[in-house]
Parts: sequence; C-alpha cells; structure tokens
Amino acid sequence: MELRKIAPELRTKHLRQCLITAIENGDEEAIQEITRIRRKECDRKRRMNIAKYVKPNQGRMVMAVQVDENGTSVRYDSHEDVVRVVNSRIGQRYKLGLRSPLSMGQLAEDIGQYAEKEAAQRILDGTYEFPEGTDEALVELLKEAARIRVAFDTSDTEPDYVTVEDFISYWKSAREKTSSSDSGRHFGHYIAASDDPELAILHVESLNIAARRGTALDRWKSALTVLLEKVMGNILIEKLRAICLLEADFNWWLKMTFARKMMSDIRRQDMIPMEQVATAGKATIDGTLMKQIDFFDKANTLHIIAGMDSVDAEQCYDAVNHAATSLGMQAYGMSLEQICLYLETMANMIYHLKTAFERDEQGFSGAMIPYDPDGRALVPARPSLSYFNGLGQGSGGAPPAWQVVSSLMIGAYKRRGFGVWSRTAWSGLVYTIAAILFVDDCDLLHMLRDRSMSEEEFLRRKQKALRLWARLLQVTGGDLKPAKCFWYLLSYKFVNGVARLRRLSELPQYVMFVPQHDGTEQPIQLIDVKVAKQTLGVFTKYDSTPLPKTAKDRRTEHLKYMVDKRVTWQKRIAGSKLSTRDRWFSFSTQTKLSIQYGIEAIMDPPDVVTNAFQALYFMTLPHLGVNRYITLGWRMLPHRYQGLGLPNFALEKLGRSVSWLQRHWGVKEWIGVIIRAGFERLQVETGLSGNILLLDYDRYECLATHTWFKILWQYLSTFKVRLEIAGVDVPATRERDRVIMDEVTQVMDRSEWPAVNRVRKHLELFFLSQASHCDGVCLREEVISGRIASQSLMEFPYEEPTASDRRLWRKALILITSPNFRIPIPLGKFVRQPYDRVVWKTDEQRQWLLRTDQQTKQSKLFVVSANARPTRQGVKYIASEDVTVSPASPTLYASVQSHPDESVTLHSVAPLEYDETDDADAAPTLREVIGKYPNQSLWDHLDLGDDGGNWILDAIRMGTLVGVHDGSYKDKLCARTCSAGVVLFCTQQRRLATAACAERTDSRTASSYRGELLGGLLMSLILKAASSLIGDEKCPPVRLACDNIGAVGHGNNRGKSLKDAQVQADVIRCFRAILADISFDITYEHVLGHQDDKVAWAALTLVQQLNVVADKVAQDYLVRAIHSFEPYTPGGLFLPTFPSKAFV
Repeated sequence: MELRKIAPELRTKHLRQCLITAIENGDEEAIQEITRIRRKECDRKRRMNIAKYVKPNQGRMVMAVQVDENGTSVRYDSHEDVVRVVNSRIGQRYKLGLRSPLSMGQLAEDIGQYAEKEAAQRILDGTYEFPEGTDEALVELLKEAARIRVAFDTSDTEPDYVTVEDFISYWKSAREKTSSSDSGRHFGHYIAASDDPELAILHVESLNIAARRGTALDRWKSALTVLLEKVMGNILIEKLRAICLLEADFNWWLKMTFARKMMSDIRRQDMIPMEQVATAGKATIDGTLMKQIDFFDKANTLHIIAGMDSVDAEQCYDAVNHAATSLGMQAYGMSLEQICLYLETMANMIYHLKTAFERDEQGFSGAMIPYDPDGRALVPARPSLSYFNGLGQGSGGAPPAWQVVSSLMIGAYKRRGFGVWSRTAWSGLVYTIAAILFVDDCDLLHMLRDRSMSEEEFLRRKQKALRLWARLLQVTGGDLKPAKCFWYLLSYKFVNGVARLRRLSELPQYVMFVPQHDGTEQPIQLIDVKVAKQTLGVFTKYDSTPLPKTAKDRRTEHLKYMVDKRVTWQKRIAGSKLSTRDRWFSFSTQTKLSIQYGIEAIMDPPDVVTNAFQALYFMTLPHLGVNRYITLGWRMLPHRYQGLGLPNFALEKLGRSVSWLQRHWGVKEWIGVIIRAGFERLQVETGLSGNILLLDYDRYECLATHTWFKILWQYLSTFKVRLEIAGVDVPATRERDRVIMDEVTQVMDRSEWPAVNRVRKHLELFFLSQASHCDGVCLREEVISGRIASQSLMEFPYEEPTASDRRLWRKALILITSPNFRIPIPLGKFVRQPYDRVVWKTDEQRQWLLRTDQQTKQSKLFVVSANARPTRQGVKYIASEDVTVSPASPTLYASVQSHPDESVTLHSVAPLEYDETDDADAAPTLREVIGKYPNQSLWDHLDLGDDGGNWILDAIRMGTLVGVHDGSYKDKLCARTCSAGVVLFCTQQRRLATAACAERTDSRTASSYRGELLGGLLMSLILKAASSLIGDEKCPPVRLACDNIGAVGHGNNRGKSLKDAQVQADVIRCFRAILADISFDITYEHVLGHQDDKVAWAALTLVQQLNVVADKVAQDYLVRAIHSFEPYTPGGLFLPTFPSKAFV
C-alpha cells in the first residue's frame, strides 16, 4: 500500500530519467517514444480529473436488492439475503432456454442436449422426419439451418485452432486491469506469458488440446457473477446487470474461435443477413439508423401503407437454448467438439456471486436451481433440466452465438414471405429487408406491396408476421417483453391532391398482440409517427412533414437531445473547480464528440441547427473565459485565423453526411444499394434529370418530399458545396428524348409545378417518350387526359390528382409540345428497352402483336380478327386462344390503342433493335482504350510493347498473366512526393509491361502506403481497359500481388464500404470501384518485399522477382521525377473514375 501511494511519483521520475538518457545518447526514436508516453499519461490524468466533474455517476456493485413479491416491493440488504435472492432469480434466468421445444419431447431425445446426436446431423442434411405435432416455427427454424448448411462452403474456413501468433498479438495489447478469472489467473499472467514464446506455446497447446477433445478444464467451470446498477441508485433486481467473469484464457479462446474465426468465415462468404447491424462488435449509424430512415423515407415518398413493430427480447443472451445454438453453429461449419466445449462448460458452470460485501463461496449451479417455468418448484423430469442454458453475459462467445441463432430466425421469417421488397426507382436493383436487428432490439418492417390489398388485410398480415417472429424467438428459448414493445402505422390520406399522414385518432382501432410462452397474448401500444423514439442514442423522426417556419420551436427531438447534452455539461462545469484550460479541453475532446454522435441522421434545416447552438454558446462562453457577446464570425473562425474555433454543427452535419455518402456510394453491398435507392426515389419523385444535388435547392425543393436526401441537398446549397456522384443519369429510351419536368420548369410558373408533377407521377412518366406513341410524334390519349395510369418498371409515388391538377397538366403538355399535342421535333430511334412494364412488338408483316409483361416475363399473342375490316382506327387485333401459334421473331416496337371489347388497334411502330454501327470505331488496342481515360498524365511512362498491349488480352484469356505493383517514398529527398510502379508478365509469351507515375501532394498525404495504392490504381485501370475489350468472355482469374498487406486487403474487398476516417480514402475508393467493374475475376496475394536483399535472384519465386522489378521501377521514377522536376500527376480530386467527389 505504501508503494502504491508513491507509484505515480516514481513513474514520473523514471520517465524523466529515461528521456535524459535518450537525449544524451542522441536517440531520436527513443526521445519521440518517451515523449509520446509522457504526453499520453499526462492526458489520462487530466481526463480523469475532468471526469470527476463532467461525467455522470456510474453504477456500482450492489449492497442491497429490491424484489417484487406478490405485488409488494421488498428490500434485502444483508449479505445472506442478497445472495439467496439473487442466486435464485439469476439461476432461474439461466434456465429460461429450457422452455424451448428443443428441450422437450421426442425431438429433444433424438438430438441431445447439445445437438450432438446423429439425428441432429440428419436435420442439417434435410433428411430428418419431424415427430408429429412438432411446432411449425421450430420446423421452419431447423429447415433454415439445413439450407445454410448446404450453402455454406466449409472448405473456405479458417483453421479450427488458435495459434501462438494469435495469443501474443492479443495479450500484448490487452488491458491488464480488466476483471476476470475466479481462479486468480488474471490478465496480467497472460500478458506476461506473451513475452515468453515457450510460455505462450504452453498456453496455446493446452487450449487446443481441450478444444480437440471437447473437454473443458475444471477451473473453467467456475465463474464470478457481478451484479451492477444500470442506473445509479436503482436496485430493482430486474434492472440490475449480471456480468459473468469467466476464466481469462477460456474467454479469450471463445473470442478467437467464435467471434473472430467463425464470424470472419461467415463474413467472407457474405452470409450475414443485412438485417443484422451489430456484426463488427459495435453499433453503427450505417447499420441501424440509415435503414430506418430509408424505410420511412420510402413510405413517405411513395405514399405506401407501412408499419414497424419495435419488439424487445427478454433476457437475450441468458435465454438462448443450447441445442438451437449448436445447430446454428454446425450449420456455419463449426466443429461439434468446439461447440460442445463452449456449451457444456456454460451448462455445468458454478457461479459465485460477488457483491459489495464479499464473494459467495458456495455459489450456485444448475443442479441447485429447479427448472421452474410456471413459478412452481418442480423436480426435473430429465437430467438435462438440471443444467443451465444461455450464453453468458460477458462471454466472448455470446455475441457471435446470438448472431448465428438470430440469423436462423431471420432466414425462416423471410422464407415465409415477410419483409419489405424494394428496388431502386429506375436502375432496377432489388433488395429485401425484413427487420433491423441489434442484439435484443428488433424492428420488424412491413410495407404494402400490392396496392389492391386493403388496410385491414395489411394489418392482419402484419399481426401474422409478428406472431411468427415471437414464436421463432420462443423456440430458441426467448420471449418478447410486451412492456417494451410498440408499433407504428403509416397510412395516408389525400387533401386537395396532397398526401398527408393520418393522425393517430384517424387510424383504425386495431390492436396488435405479442404471444407469450405461457400461451397468452399481450397487447402492445400504437405510437403516433410524430413521436420520435430513441434508437442507439439517436431520436429518429418518421413523419415526413417538416415543422413550419412559423413554429415556435422547429427543432426535432434529436436536436433537442444534442442541445441538452451541452446544457448538462455546462451546468456541471459551472459549479466545478476546473480551470478554463481544462474546460476547453473537456469540450473539444469529450463533449463535442458526444454531441456529434448520430448527427448524420438529423433532419433539421441548417438554420435551425445553427440557431440552436448559437443560443447555447451565448450561455456557455462565460464559463470558458470568453465574452458572450463575441460575434458569430469570431466564434466559428478557426484558431489559425485568431477565432475561437467553436464547431458549426450544421457544417459538421454536412461533412459527416457527405463522408457517409462517399464511403458507400457505388459499392455493391446492401448499404450501397439502399443509398442509391434513396437517391433514385428523389430523381423519380422530382422528375428532374441528372444529379439533383447540383440544382438550385430554393428553386426546385417544392417538388421533393422531406427526406434525408432532400435535407442533404439543402445543406449542400446552403454551404455552396458541389457534390458530384457518378452513374446518376437516367438512360433515355430514344434519341432526342426529353425529361418532362425539365421542360415544364422552363415554361411554367413555379407555383404550378407541384400540381403538374402530381399528375406526372400518377401517370408514371419520366421521359417524353413514355408519353408518346412509337411514331415519336403523337401523345397517347390516356396521357393527355391524365386519368389512366400506365404501369412502368420505374417506381413512382402513388398520387390522387384533382381536376385542377389535370387541367394544369394539359396546359403543360401544350406548352412543351404543341396545341394539338404533337411533338414538334419527332423522337429518334430506340436506344434501349422501354421503361413501360407492358411492351408491344410485331414484325414487318404486322399480322400479329405480342404483348409482353417485362416484370412477370409473361406474353400474350394478339392476331388480326378474322372478321375485321380496316377502319379509320386501323385493323383490330384480338387475343389468340390458340396456344400453339408461335410468332416469328419480332422486329418492331408497337403502340396500340385499346378498346372496350378488349381488342386493340395498331397505332404506329418503330425499329426494335438499336443500330450499333455508330460504335464501330471502338479502339482496337489496349493502349488506345487507355488513351481515352481522363488524366493522361498517369500514363506518361506506360510501356505495353509493340502491339499496343493486346498480348495482355491473350494472357488474360489463357490465365497466364501475373501482375505486381509497388510504391516508393523517400521523405529525405522530398516529403511531398510518392511514386508507383507496375509490372505485368505473361508466363507463356514471356512478355513484360511496365508503368510508373509520381504524385506531388503534401507531407501529410504522401507516404509509401499511398504509393502502393497508386500502383494498385494503375493496375486496376489497365485491367479495366482489358475488360472492356474482352467483354463477357469467361477467363481464368488474374493473379495480382503486392508487398503491402493493406493494399492486398482492399484489393480483395472490392465492392465493400470503407470504414469511417479511412486513411488515403480518395485513392482507395477509386481503386475498389474500378476493380469491382472488371468482368473477370482477380485474386490478390501478399508477397514479401525486398527479398533480393536476403535471397539470391535465382532462388526467388516469379512473384518475388516481379516485385523486385516493380520496386525498382517505382524507385527509379521517383528519383528521376524529383530531380528533373517532371510534371506530377495531380492528387486528390483529379484521380480518375471517382464514384463521388465534393468541391467547396
């Protein structure tokens, strides 16, 4: 104890002496490291001192508990009473999983306690005959496990053992003060062992032997249970958090085996359902909030009846049945021995309760706690009921095990047809999302897909889905908590043609119920959509109606919550003894980050956000030692310009939103599809062409619903930021085609736009070609009337235009065409398939018409009526009843006019195929394709050989191409410049191609890592050019290599989203986007660099030799570029094929 008191002083003296020694020795590296350590420790002490004043009081270990007994609250505050009550309650909690039908009846006898018997394998093989009367939801769950077992590739998995490298890597960076291990073998033991290879081997071998045999060490079966207050002072036993402190080495093995190895195998095969949002160990704004926002934005934009059930699972980890867990893990390729080691240890665990008094020496086990599902003490009917179930709060295996079990639930739920089917508005990308699941919190999503379904039918189907989800949870051992469940319903009415959400009082008096394990059903509350609910610390508003400018308080709930955080901090520092310097430090390092959390999701206009925080700054500045009357400009001005540098949270919102969009735009993951769907809905809703975010917000905002993208548009316009994103031009159907609303906004008054736009959306039109006949001149009669909506492959909002809206529509058509509704300049030939859902075709003889539904792919033949005579309307065609009639190949698109007797007459035709002779001048060589790329300074030093590089195409087709790229950076020569070298080699033709480039940026950006990535960018561009010439030919995978592991990882993760604050994100985005567009497969591998320094050239492998050549190419060009002052490739925004870029 005496040493502990003076330890900080001794530590300070030690570091000071080390620094003096390093200075005397001239060791610059040691000086930097010691200085870093001293600064870090100083900051930690400073933060701890600040936390005393600004952090809320934390919960502690309990000294008393409060329980509800027969409606009366009873408090227990002695050690014996606390242990007795807690052991009984927690013990019963650990047996909740036994409620599952997997622990009862014939099925339980067949598969065993841990699904270790032969019948479990037959379930996974799909050959098991379920006993009569087996729960329907359980059958669906187990069939889903069998489907996953078939789809999961067990050959593409990591080794099922832990390695010494794993052990050393983990324990080297572990936090020694982490609590664990009832045996006393705390983290410090393993941290020390990680410094000794022999001790590390000993520990790892003992773990692997236990794993191979599926037998736990005896000390693993004893754990500490720590009871903590979730809320300071609340000692209700239901509100206390029970944490299991397992043995440190056992818990580490669980993390490595299940959280890392198993989950990495599942991620690599892309088998994590998109509904799961906590797949990386933490909640992300990408995963939860943006899914919710997109769901409600879609409903509010398209005016579709939608609903969400927010349901909460009871005792999530503690209630999971072991057999269900085992079947799920086996489906995902885990060995039965490892699964049994985990589950059997938890089943036989003896828990010792640790309270503020002391540790309970006796502990409690499954045999000591009777199985009591109905509140009565029962003698166990089977030995298996004497064991615990559950995964263990605090166990490293619990999160991945729950993800596996919940994945089975999601799959079985979606197989029954529940969920929201969505597609992007015009590009046709499809995705289905059924729920948003974060551990025990789940939002079930429902949306009307067939508009012919009534609201009552929709609610009945929604109730059916809710019952199925509840039952799927119950067969895994869990249950829903009705008190924490609620639901939303979005239903729309039209007032003067404008869609409005129905108020709570206008909604049908329908009650939703959740089933319970005891067979009863409990009602859950219907919440008004105007009421924002908190999800993962963010209040999300689902009503699309923005608050009027005349409202007294225009802030959304989350903005109020953000401001309240700052108010709370201000009150705490006002009464503290912190210096002004520490108050500023607290604000910039703690409070600011806390306020910024979830800022991407807020839906407040920029002026509302700015005003909310300026009022708060006025109250806060005196506590920071600043005159509160300082003007806005000086408050926000950065420090370098003598300002206070206070954050402009409206600008922070814009920056985070743009960063989020840039990280995900264009990626092929589900989140990339969702964000594209939101943007395309904005395009189709407004009816405007191109990148709407570049248009004048104040002029065009009247055409858009209040959505996340509209808010982003407003922020971009307010701060004059230009955001360019690739691939947003809607492809026109015909030459000289025009976008209807582009034309309308040029010839009509702004006040008339919304009415015209409502009719356009009702008719499902975007281009003028969709409104015209095949002759490209005449408008269709139903379009002119504005009454009969055509069906389009594009996704349009549902509208109910008024008679005055239709009159304005006719006026608009006259203005953009002519008084007789004829297009002055006829539309040209078709350049792509029409967007109409129903397409008519014929041939040159025009003896038949073929009606094809492009969505269902069903066709119907119409032939000339036998009794038909030519009229002014033309010859009538009737549906053919002869299914044997097979028309010749159609060569013409056709426009028809329908008649009441279901016959049609031909109006006009247009050629079916687009004449591609205009593209006959395609570049014949690889070099010429590359010559058409932007930013040709990248290719000043490209050598592809005499034939323009076409030998590379042959090498790709034969599978003999090997490519290596490397980077170079010499900060001593020039800290602002890096370079890249690329080598391509054909092992059969023995031909070599090289490329090099250099880039000058600044000393913070330039690095060897950036050089490696630039090499990957050059390589990917060359292969993309080759891909454009090869087309859809089947080719073997191209083998690429690099000596930088980070570059290899990005090359193998093409099509994936980037993490937040990714280093060198500009190059990586381009690199990944280009690789994702290449038609043939690419495999990246890591090669050790500079091997020629250690091994003779002849002994090097081919890839190592090529790496040496690439390194020399990069180094030579870097030196030459620096000394000869050759022009450099501009960095940053001028890289080619950017998915998105922002200009300020």
